[in-house]
Order: sequence, then structure tokens, then C-alpha cells
Amino acid sequence: MAYDGPDVPPDQPSEQSVKLAESLVLLEFVNDLYPEAGLAPKDAVERAKMRFFMNAVDTRLWPQFLSFFRGSPDSID
Repeated sequence: MAYDGPDVPPDQPSEQSVKLAESLVLLEFVNDLYPEAGLAPKDAVERAKMRFFMNAVDTRLWPQFLSFFRGSPDSID
């Protein structure tokens, strides 16, 4: 995702824009831009729990899910 910089076509991001990648980072970035949307809990402890859950899905569940559907021999540990 390209953010900020001059108004250019999406497929031609400007050198002046900030490039962001990684879905979990983008979710938190959008939440920072639009806090009134309620994408994350307002309470700091609840946000920490949300990040813990997101990290667990990203680092443990998602790789196992992909491995299972790709038919890898180590898909079920």
C-alpha cells in the first residue's frame, strides 16, 4: 500500500509516498488513521490481547493451515 505523496494512479506510486506492506501492520495502520471505526479495542490491555491473538494466528495457525492444504508431510504435528 502506498500512503501520502502526490495524487498518482495506484499502479504508479510516487517516490514521495510511504510504502507499507504486511497485512497485520496495515490493519493497525488503518485503525490509527480511523480510530472512530472501532477496529481495535480502546482499552490498552484488550489491544494487547488482540495483538497476541493476531501474532498467534500469523505465526502458528496460518503456516499450519497452508501446510495442511498444500499436502506437506509435516502438515499435522
